[in-house]
Amino acid sequence: DIAERAFLQSLRIEPDSAKTFYLIARARLELGNREGALAAVEQAIRLAPRQPELQDLRERLMALPK
Repeated sequence: DIAERAFLQSLRIEPDSAKTFYLIARARLELGNREGALAAVEQAIRLAPRQPELQDLRERLMALPK
């Protein structure tokens, strides 16, 4: 996916960007990649643990079938 690749490229410039990991998670979710999305959102949460939208996305992903 073009969006996911662009976000991964941006991590090379700013590897500690919680927002970029969040966007990667959203892109992977749209592609049906639950596990990849979960990994990305977990990294975002490690970087910005107080962001409620990250927790919300994680809960949404956890509710999806494996």
